[in-house]
Amino acid sequence: MSSGSFSKVAVIGSGISGAVCASILAAGGVSVTVFETGRGAGGRMSQRRETTEDGRVLFFDHGAPYFSVSDKEVMGVVRSWEARGLVSEWQVPFGSFDQSTGKYVDFDKDETTKKYVGVPGMNSICKALCSDPGVEAKYGITVGKVDWLCDRNLWSLISLDGQDLGQFDGVVASDKNVVSARFTGVTGRPPPLDITSSPDLAILSQDIPVRSCFALMLAFSEPLSSIPLKGVSFKNSQLLSWAYCDSSKPGRSHASSNCECWVLHSTAEYAQGVIARTGLKKLSSDALSKVAEELLHEFEATGINIPHPFFMKAHRWGSAFPAIAIGGDGKCLWDKNKRLAICGDFCASPNVEGFKMGLKLQSLRNFDAFPRAEQHLLQKTRSGAVVSIIGLIIMATLFVHELKYYLTTYTVHQMSVDVKRGETLPIHINMTFPSLPCEVLSVDAIDMSGKHEVDLHTNIWKLRLTREGHITGTEYLSDLVEKEHSAHKHGDSNDHHEDPNKNKNEHGLGSDAETMIKNVKNAMENGEGCQVFGVLDVQRVAGNFHVSVHGLNIFVAQQIFDGAKNVNVSHVIHDLSFGPKYPGIHNPLDGTTRILHDTSGTFKYYIKIVPTEYRDLSHRVMPTNQFSVTEYFVPIRAIDRSWPAVYFLYDLSPIIVTIKEERRSFLHFITRLCAVLGGTFALTGMLDRWMYRIIEAFTKSKTGSILRLQLMFDVSTESEFQEL
Repeated sequence: MSSGSFSKVAVIGSGISGAVCASILAAGGVSVTVFETGRGAGGRMSQRRETTEDGRVLFFDHGAPYFSVSDKEVMGVVRSWEARGLVSEWQVPFGSFDQSTGKYVDFDKDETTKKYVGVPGMNSICKALCSDPGVEAKYGITVGKVDWLCDRNLWSLISLDGQDLGQFDGVVASDKNVVSARFTGVTGRPPPLDITSSPDLAILSQDIPVRSCFALMLAFSEPLSSIPLKGVSFKNSQLLSWAYCDSSKPGRSHASSNCECWVLHSTAEYAQGVIARTGLKKLSSDALSKVAEELLHEFEATGINIPHPFFMKAHRWGSAFPAIAIGGDGKCLWDKNKRLAICGDFCASPNVEGFKMGLKLQSLRNFDAFPRAEQHLLQKTRSGAVVSIIGLIIMATLFVHELKYYLTTYTVHQMSVDVKRGETLPIHINMTFPSLPCEVLSVDAIDMSGKHEVDLHTNIWKLRLTREGHITGTEYLSDLVEKEHSAHKHGDSNDHHEDPNKNKNEHGLGSDAETMIKNVKNAMENGEGCQVFGVLDVQRVAGNFHVSVHGLNIFVAQQIFDGAKNVNVSHVIHDLSFGPKYPGIHNPLDGTTRILHDTSGTFKYYIKIVPTEYRDLSHRVMPTNQFSVTEYFVPIRAIDRSWPAVYFLYDLSPIIVTIKEERRSFLHFITRLCAVLGGTFALTGMLDRWMYRIIEAFTKSKTGSILRLQLMFDVSTESEFQEL
């Protein structure tokens, strides 16, 4: 039986049996249409809405007052309803009233059994289930004919007034009147479903005994404080079976707050006597009024001071309570050839739990698209065990892989125009110059706005390094010989020093300068280097910064290096970034090493900065910058007047990139997991069948060879015996 056999199913009756059946089938991907004679869902779990002459709106649970559960499986379903806010426990005192003694007895006799009610009415459960996705409920429609179309292998449904209701792959009848003679007594027409052609449903041809009941709805202007209970069962009463206070149920806030509503139920004997006199036809108003008066009089005969109600109305339940269950062990009836299921409390038991037990045990079981073989028909093999173990290992591996894939995040990139203004650009720098001492290095910056800063000392540090790279001292960059700066005039970025022959006689060397020259030469002879690191905060406009010996007086520099060709600006860029680092960022200059041998020159790095915003899973924004770079090296010639340096020339892009960190949805994870696990299961199943057939064929072939050998041996032996 394939799942496609049940793409469209009709459910007749929207009581608790039909509603739950429709909901479960729809959850399995089946399109369900529910047909209900009444104005709404509920059946015996209906709620009555009445309006008094003065405009008050009253609500009564005039059918089943509550339900209780003892089965664990059913309790699981009730818990799910409770989580959805459809049911709640009714915690009020219950007991009995003995009509013969006029006393209350058996207070809270069933206190260990929880009582549940629908919220805000008993019909809330059925209404919600009939509104589930995949379920279409049609109210006020009585199914008058259910025909099996043999040529199409479909069911055809026609309403009582002759309207074509459609054709369906399967039918679930939860209303016993579909096959009951009582349908004829009410409508004058034969029952909608002819069961004579279905031997499996022959039991329905017998008359199912039922218990009738009258419900009396009462509304009082003030609470009945003289009654100590909210649920009362009656003993030794010929008319009343029990009464309960409907207003005491949870979730009845929609009811009027200035009144109290009660519902009385008659005994089955009293109701049967009334029906015997009036028949199953709809009762007249006078007949119902007489029933109401008799039941109210019995209620008042308890001896308790009960005020006269301002509203009173009776309702007849002619055949709502089945006296027996005909479903047997299966708890329902099923014709698998025609895909017809008959379920309900008349198949299991006349309560909410009965419907659930019957539905779970059989009716939906027959709609199973994956039938199981009987245990004695299953054959277990060693090859199947090996394939199963391999399949489990593969599925476990794939599960771990999919779980890791789900837990990892991914990024989404978006671009827009950068509208930021007035912000500074942080430049994080960490470089090592292995051939230049710290005393001669300076960091200068200039931007398009005309701002020119020489020998920056804002958050910049220098570390003196030995030939082996060990740290020997720390100082701020501002510790350079600043007094030399006052005698030095900066010009173009490529010509920071004037001609030494021109100024040789104009400047003398003080004792401090001579001391510094001596220290620097000693440091260079010892192979001392320098690590420069820190943060530069510059204007957010195009510009450049460079590390060089331009901070020295021209004569001091000439004395130290004896010409620009001897200035070795070999360097290692450990880190160069323009803002904080986010996960996955790549700074192309990190780890760059440029070592010069027997030559000198100027390094120029042309950098294009792209403003970036990084948003993590918690929606925190990290403003930063990415960049691309192009490198250019200019060797120093003998005729050049410029001194070697390392330049970083940067420009900003007008486009900002927003990077959002996101996680894959849980539904996407479940979908992929089902796909890979289901595919592995199907593949291992195919592999198991192939292995079984190969082994079986080989075994048969080997057995046949042995038999042929045995036959030849027997013939040969027989010939030898005859010769002897």
